[in-house]
Amino acid sequence: MSAHKSSKRYERQMNLQSLPENFQDILQSSSVLILGAGGLGCAASLYVAAAGVGKITVVDRDIVNEPDLNRQVLYTPEDIGKKKAKTCEEKLHKFNPEIECVGMCKVINEKLLKDLVPRHDIVMDLCDNYPTRIKIAEACQKYNKKCVVAAVNGLEGFVMVTNKESACFGCLYPEEVKLSVSPPRVLGAAAGNMGILAAIRCILALCDVGKVGVMYCLDLINMIVDEIEIPKNANCHVCCKA
Repeated sequence: MSAHKSSKRYERQMNLQSLPENFQDILQSSSVLILGAGGLGCAASLYVAAAGVGKITVVDRDIVNEPDLNRQVLYTPEDIGKKKAKTCEEKLHKFNPEIECVGMCKVINEKLLKDLVPRHDIVMDLCDNYPTRIKIAEACQKYNKKCVVAAVNGLEGFVMVTNKESACFGCLYPEEVKLSVSPPRVLGAAAGNMGILAAIRCILALCDVGKVGVMYCLDLINMIVDEIEIPKNANCHVCCKA
């Protein structure tokens, strides 16, 4: 008997009418690559683990700093100075011992993506810089993997799922957008909100449920959600080369 069928952990999410009957089996046999263990990554990884995804790999090269604590909810003051990825691994394993979690304190570059992206079912791009996001989009296009892209700024954010046929991050942002304030300002709960939404999109995408190539933009002050279908750019410097 599989672990989830003998455990009460998942009983409240099993047999959801909008998802396949074997939803929990799909999650248990799936692997998710989470790139970025910051405000978005902490919330997303927690709920992906809570759902029972069988394997989670978290990559982040940074250590925990005090200004991170307003939004990176996996970490506590005692974690300041520790590596985010390894701390995330430890806490997710304690949170759900039924899953496998690996934390990697490494720079996200082409070599790492070449190794990791093909070995996972879906990628979550929860990074905070444009060049890295472009590298991730290129790898997902090259290896034909779905990618959940999410971002937050202040009290706004967006989330989108991409695949080989849809628009990619390069179609969405052909050029880097410079933020007016550095480091960017963000309410912790806004980052958590977008991370949780990214987790939902990831879980649904693993079950082939939900729209691809559609950007959901959230205005959290006015509680407005805009659904924008992003057309694939025939001249995209990312997906037109893949």
